[in-house]
Amino acid sequence: MLFKASSLTLRFYLFLVITLIFLLFGLLTTGAILYTNYHNLYQTNIQKGSKYAESLAHLTLEYLLIKDFATLEKFYQRLFSDPSIDEIALIKERICLLNLRREKEGIAFKLFVPCESISQGKKFFYKETKEKLLFYAPILDPLGNNLGWIKLGVSKRETKELLLTLIGISLTSLVIFLILAVLLMYAFLSRPLDTLQNLENFAKDLSKNIGRTISLSCKIKEFKSLEDALNFASKHLEKYLSELSAEKEKLFVTLLSIGDAVIVTDEKGRVILMNKIAEDMTGFSFEEVKERPVKEFLKLVSELTGEEVSDPVSVVLVEGKRKELANHTLLVRKDGEMLNIEDSASPIFSQDGTLLGVVFVFRDVTEKVRTQRELMRLEKMNLVNQLAGGIAHDLNNFLAGMQNYLYLAYLYERNPERVREFLNKIESLIEKAGHLTRRLLDLSKGAPLIREVISLREFLYEVSNFVFVGTPIKVCIDIREGVMNLLGDPAQLFEVFQNLLINARDVLGSGGRVEIRAENANGFVKISISDNGPGIPREILPRIFEPFFTTKKEGTGLGLFVVKNLVENHGGKIEVFSEEGKGTTFVLYLPGTKEELKREEKAVLPLEDLARGMKVLVVDDEPEIRESLKEILEFFGFSVETAENGDKALEEFKASLEKVNPYQLVITDFTMPGSLSGPELAKELKKLSSEVKIIGASGYIQSPEDFSEFHGYFEDILPKPFNIVTLRKKLTQILSSS
Repeated sequence: MLFKASSLTLRFYLFLVITLIFLLFGLLTTGAILYTNYHNLYQTNIQKGSKYAESLAHLTLEYLLIKDFATLEKFYQRLFSDPSIDEIALIKERICLLNLRREKEGIAFKLFVPCESISQGKKFFYKETKEKLLFYAPILDPLGNNLGWIKLGVSKRETKELLLTLIGISLTSLVIFLILAVLLMYAFLSRPLDTLQNLENFAKDLSKNIGRTISLSCKIKEFKSLEDALNFASKHLEKYLSELSAEKEKLFVTLLSIGDAVIVTDEKGRVILMNKIAEDMTGFSFEEVKERPVKEFLKLVSELTGEEVSDPVSVVLVEGKRKELANHTLLVRKDGEMLNIEDSASPIFSQDGTLLGVVFVFRDVTEKVRTQRELMRLEKMNLVNQLAGGIAHDLNNFLAGMQNYLYLAYLYERNPERVREFLNKIESLIEKAGHLTRRLLDLSKGAPLIREVISLREFLYEVSNFVFVGTPIKVCIDIREGVMNLLGDPAQLFEVFQNLLINARDVLGSGGRVEIRAENANGFVKISISDNGPGIPREILPRIFEPFFTTKKEGTGLGLFVVKNLVENHGGKIEVFSEEGKGTTFVLYLPGTKEELKREEKAVLPLEDLARGMKVLVVDDEPEIRESLKEILEFFGFSVETAENGDKALEEFKASLEKVNPYQLVITDFTMPGSLSGPELAKELKKLSSEVKIIGASGYIQSPEDFSEFHGYFEDILPKPFNIVTLRKKLTQILSSS
């Protein structure tokens, strides 16, 4: 603290402290002298008053014995010539026989007045009041009998006056003493304080005095030590600054030579260093941005949203820890050009933990990003080519099979049983082709996810019974206590488990064991499906989730590929463990919920009863679909009309509103070139009648969630191709709900 105050301040404090010490010493000394003098004077007055009172008592006795009261009174009055005598009284019991008292007008004389009671003792005593000392002396006859008391009052005026005189003399002496003490202090302290001033000045200008020394004539040991310490610091600081300068130069050259862009800031985010690469990438020179905050010239935006991104330097200064930019970050140069960058900003701390600044390192990865995107594009093209080849191969197989069975139906037209058999084969092939196209749609844009609470126990028993009914395979389902229900799309999850269990059934063949185990795992439901089959060879295990990769003679190679995509679409994960000769285990992690399944029971009428008297409009630009669907609906009991496009369907519907029995149900295709599309038609129809039920039919979508704009206009979606069973089920559900 010594070097934080000027010598003038130090001199002031020293003088103040020493002066206070001398003042305190003088006050204590003066007080002691005054007390001693006052005490001595007080004791002298008591002794004087005591003798005076006792002498007065003896003289009074003499006058009383000769009964010369007049002379006694005159004697008392002469005593008042002494200015210290204030009162004389002759007291007998409680009567003041004679009382003389000094007052402003003179000596007051009173006879036989009441006075204070005095005990009948025979000893002298005295009392003290604010203004006087009262002495009481007994009047004793020769036989020792108490004839009365003499009361003598002595004033304190002289004592007080003498005391005030002593105080004045003492204070005057004290002031003279303090003045002399201050002069002596100044003479004694001036040189040491001047020396301290010189040392302070040298310390303040140490940056200018590096390598120099100071020599003072003061011989005080502490000041000499301080002088040596400053000389030592001056010499060694020169050495340390030289080394620091060399290190700084080395660091500066390193930062300027580094392959990445580097910007260094101080603790307020202002630029203090910027290398050449940073200048080239930002378009700003170091001189332009020197001592400017980074956020004033460095603009970062998100490539995905176009929104501005907070500069990492400001974030690091607030949080005090390393910060990396997210992927897809663009640097906007001074000329407006945008560069893909990767970067990180790190805080710079001193040894005591103080934040000194931030070092911001970034690099241009524009070419790297372009290369990666090109590789991804080529990879997607390869996948598309692979998918297209697989689709063409599988669909051609289905078409060839249907064509052959249709030809056989013509050949056996006279044998209804064989014709029905061939038609069933054709229907089976149509179902397979439809299943393939639905899988491809799921893969191309992601099947819409409708999350529902699924009873885990019922679901696992249902799908396992569906797959393994009529087989010799033993199925063991182990559901641990407290396992959550599933939260997901029932149709998609059914397809996931159906595919996995069918694979297990196919590899086990005529016998074996499948174990299904379910338990909770960190907010997910962990479901393991294990079989004791031959296992998957190690060399093909990494490829089982690839599209069109299969080891089955009649497989499409899309099963496990679809399974993986559907599981991940739910936010889950799938793993596989297999060992040849011991079996395979698929482990699925799916979202779970503690919510219970809500069941609603509702009576459903047969479709024929629901269709009775209901008028339906079928809209499709394909005549075969339009007419075949009309035949099926009329078979169910509906009254059906058709329209080949959306515009004509709208005209037909408007016209029906003027009739007694308007259209109550419309089944429309989604894509109809040259006219209103299915969603547009549905929107217009709902404006005309909120009661009409509309079903969309499309080979591209699976549910109305894909068309959020028209979500409220469709009751449901019929994915093409659909069979009569699916159509009947959809119609029954929709019409029953109304």
